[in-house]
Amino acid sequence: MSRKLALPLFLLVFALCVIFASRTPQPIIEELPPEEAEAPAVLLTKTEEVGGQAVTLKVYEPDEEGIARYALFGADGTEIDIPFGVDRGTWIGNGDAAEKVSLTARDDVLGFPGFEVTTVNDASHLQRIFYALTGGGTPVNVADSFGLSFGSDDDYNYAVPVDLNGDGRSELLTRVSYSGSGVDRVLAFRWNAESSVSEEGRLFWDTETLFQHTGPLGERQRLEEYDAERGVFVLKYERYDAERDVREWESEELPLAMESFEWLVYDPED
Repeated sequence: MSRKLALPLFLLVFALCVIFASRTPQPIIEELPPEEAEAPAVLLTKTEEVGGQAVTLKVYEPDEEGIARYALFGADGTEIDIPFGVDRGTWIGNGDAAEKVSLTARDDVLGFPGFEVTTVNDASHLQRIFYALTGGGTPVNVADSFGLSFGSDDDYNYAVPVDLNGDGRSELLTRVSYSGSGVDRVLAFRWNAESSVSEEGRLFWDTETLFQHTGPLGERQRLEEYDAERGVFVLKYERYDAERDVREWESEELPLAMESFEWLVYDPED
């Protein structure tokens, strides 16, 4: 066979091989999406019955930095929104997930059945997020509190239902502590039935008196408390006497009433 015929014949055979190969069934290699392929293991699953429906908390295996993501699910498996996005997580390090993240059903959250999600990281910072079944079927985030944790038996970071105006629907009183400034505050949350929103209340003090007596260390000298036995709110502050160079604690009080607060629409991410 001449070289002129050999080359075209070779090309024809090669083309036929390619055609037949393209018609031959190929094995299907299905790649999982990255989020499924790298899904962390579940460390903790807890389900609570809330208002006749199930709510489930899942805590996942921590990442390399020791941060464990947690998520909430309704009875139908739909993920429930958590403030700051669905990738909500807390630093648990080598700790027990059950000791760092918990789900607790509550009979009364702003007058509705509800629950709270509590996280405590290794820096002893506690975060509590409160949900209520307000009638729409989906749990609604209506309140929160945060601050330092002093153990499970300590009532420093309380969250108690109190009827401030005697209408039969309770509000929620919480205590928060700002670790950066050292300020301790009492917050109140109420349900606005007309607007179907939660509102956050902050105690309203005589600002002229407050700033006049604020100590040289600034807001670190301010402390708000709820006195359940006497039914009052107490503001403690440190007054600095420059002439005597001494600091003395003084206090003011407000009644247990709606009018003691300034109310704004609750924004969980504010």
